[in-house]
Amino acid sequence: MNEPLDLNDYSLSENLLGEEYVFLGEAQWEYRTNLLLSTKLPPMYKNYYFYLELETWDNYEHDKKAEFNFCDSNWTGWYVFTNEKKTGISKESWGKYSISTKKKTTGTLLITLSQKEAEEIAQKGLRIEGYGLTLKTLRVYSDKVADDPSDSLEKQYEKKKPKIEKDLSYYKDFVGFKLPIINITTKDSQDVLKKEYYKSIIDIANCDEAYKLDGIPGEVKVRGNSTSWGEEKPYRIKFSKKQKMLGLNNDSKYKSWVLLKTGWAVAMDYLGFNLAHEIYKTSKFKYYASDATYVHVIINGYYKGLYLLCEQNQINKGRVDVYENEEKDTGTNIGYMIELDNYAWDDKNPAWNIKDENVEEKNKLGFPVGSGFRLINGKWEYRQGLEDYHFTLDYKQRNENGEKVHVPLKDINGVTRQIESDDFTLKNDVYSDEQVVFIQKYMKGVWDICYFAIEKGKYYKFDDDYNLIPAEDFTTAKEACDAVIDLESLCNEMILEELVRDNDVGAGSLYMAIDFHNKKPDEKYYKLTFECPWDFNWAYSPIENDLDGGAYWNGKLQYFAGAWQSPEVNTDEYDRSHGWFILFNNADWFREMLRERWEKIDPQNLKETVLKVREDLVIPLKEGRVSESNTDFVLKRIDYIDSNLWE
Repeated sequence: MNEPLDLNDYSLSENLLGEEYVFLGEAQWEYRTNLLLSTKLPPMYKNYYFYLELETWDNYEHDKKAEFNFCDSNWTGWYVFTNEKKTGISKESWGKYSISTKKKTTGTLLITLSQKEAEEIAQKGLRIEGYGLTLKTLRVYSDKVADDPSDSLEKQYEKKKPKIEKDLSYYKDFVGFKLPIINITTKDSQDVLKKEYYKSIIDIANCDEAYKLDGIPGEVKVRGNSTSWGEEKPYRIKFSKKQKMLGLNNDSKYKSWVLLKTGWAVAMDYLGFNLAHEIYKTSKFKYYASDATYVHVIINGYYKGLYLLCEQNQINKGRVDVYENEEKDTGTNIGYMIELDNYAWDDKNPAWNIKDENVEEKNKLGFPVGSGFRLINGKWEYRQGLEDYHFTLDYKQRNENGEKVHVPLKDINGVTRQIESDDFTLKNDVYSDEQVVFIQKYMKGVWDICYFAIEKGKYYKFDDDYNLIPAEDFTTAKEACDAVIDLESLCNEMILEELVRDNDVGAGSLYMAIDFHNKKPDEKYYKLTFECPWDFNWAYSPIENDLDGGAYWNGKLQYFAGAWQSPEVNTDEYDRSHGWFILFNNADWFREMLRERWEKIDPQNLKETVLKVREDLVIPLKEGRVSESNTDFVLKRIDYIDSNLWE
């Protein structure tokens, strides 16, 4: 007989039901109860616990197991609990459990509920039903006391340390987790729900001794755009001092790290990062892409699930290694990190609000720079709640009458659309208006140089003040473009985007960097450089009749990243095509560069990378209870690209 769980391991109050629920009688399907929790449970309680003790019937042989499950009192839905400890009990599926009936067995189950889950049960009720079992005991507990708010976080953490150690031991020894576990403790056990930092203490366990962290101070906040809107949040960790994290990035130390919630996208980002690293191996420069590994995350004793620990895309040595403006220099000769960002200025984002007062004053150049300002057509606009500085790149050109108009751009498939504008976010520190004005002007100049060279056969270059002047020394479009863009980095980015076929390719999470601080022509970041790929959660997306890894539109195979997106992709009428990729894909000489890079990268090496990722996913897929098909997609995509080769 299994030993019941030791409730002395938990700081529990008396039974909140006021009595033990004891159920007698062994008639099949006969025991059941409806339980409504009071909605007036003291708010100081952070967790609630269901404790059940069940015993199998004598000589019960139906399917060699007895089963029970949880649903609401009206039978309208199952309750699914992820934070549970059990002995003698197996989890069958959503809301369903079983106990072996090979011999008479007692099983115990302790389920930890968040306050939100407890409130849901209070509203809908709880029905517990089963057969082949006697439900001997049902108790509901809560944490005995809340954190003492007068205690410091450090003191609260020390009081919880014995329970933290037991929780970590449970997941390692009883559940059998093989992946590392990141434990986060916040002040007053606050759940991390907002994009503001919560003071925290972080542990890492269930890993090699060299990688363990014990009680390291830092901060944690919610991060991300659309991924942050659901109940499962991605997080950013910011340590007080630089820390190594599980050997990532050659065991480098950084303050900032990221936890991406895998959910249904368990393989997407990990596969994308690994493909990027393989592509970069044969490059002239050491381009940056995040390193990553899978972990389990616990916050304040509550299991949050399987996450991907990866790096923060930021200016830092070993990441985006441009000049970091640490001395609050207001000049323009600094390092810039730029993100194509469709969330930079989105009215639909519920986290952002227009601030109406003083708008006219803020529209004047020269205001004190503060969070939430965007520069568009020489005019400043302000929005409350934005974290970084933004600018809009308008692709209009002057017509024969001197009027600025949107210009048509034909892709390699002969499809023509107007290219209008893109929003960009600056990920570097900004200390003056001039820095935003300068990088907007520079980016528009780079686009114009490349557009006129490829589309019009006219060659321009920058003068010392970054104004465009005729480039009489250039005789080809490639020369003009190569003077302002690191073309190898652009090839790498396009190849990666073609491999993963990201529906969001021209919408956001595409990064560029350039360094104006004492860089020489033969050094990295002297020209606009594409690197640090990110956000693959809308990638690997086959269209109907897309079984060979290609993309169809009106029966014709098309390249995805380097062409206007098809109507099958733009179902919400928002065109996520990437204008820069389309422009360069029109150039014969650039497609030749893509072919040369593809051969140098070697598709066989890419396939081996995909197969290695598949091996790496065995444990995460098992412990995260999820499935994936992304590796199959990329293997087909490699064959498709190899057979077409940007012809």
